[in-house]
Amino acid sequence: YTLSLHDALPISGERIAALGITEPDAGSDVAAIRTHARRTDGGYLVNGSKMFITNGVRADFVVTAVRTRPEGGHDGISLLIVDTDQPGYRASKLDKLGWHASDTALIALDDVFVPDENLLGGEHAGFGLIMRNFQWERLVLSLQALGTMDEALQMTLAYAKDRVAFGRPIGRHQ
Repeated sequence: YTLSLHDALPISGERIAALGITEPDAGSDVAAIRTHARRTDGGYLVNGSKMFITNGVRADFVVTAVRTRPEGGHDGISLLIVDTDQPGYRASKLDKLGWHASDTALIALDDVFVPDENLLGGEHAGFGLIMRNFQWERLVLSLQALGTMDEALQMTLAYAKDRVAFGRPIGRHQ
């Protein structure tokens, strides 16, 4: 089975996705990615590697940033949906501290075939899509952090009002 944009899959939890952007030598500098996709009959052959990919080991497919124009820079990046059951796809679990609810992987891609219909957003249009996603992702993460800090502050204030030591709430001590 090859996932295509024409499939109308409901969000049912039956398939796991991953986002494959980071590489061993290209983290935040997306324009420096080296994983490349070469045009072939009916699609692309993808070669390269991705690093620190959340759900990369158990994913059914990975939305993968690839270089489709060898000159480099921002204009030569595309997004491809890579099915993980394709020959040449290998994912290795990385050991990490914390957050064990999802795996983190090193992914190797060796002549992995991706059909034309698995191209997202048009050839060479991936950089803009990635940057828009990063803006939204970073905004949501900052709001999550702010909400968590506010909750911790509220819990601390309530504790300081309720906990009594030496005859009065601890929040009333110096």
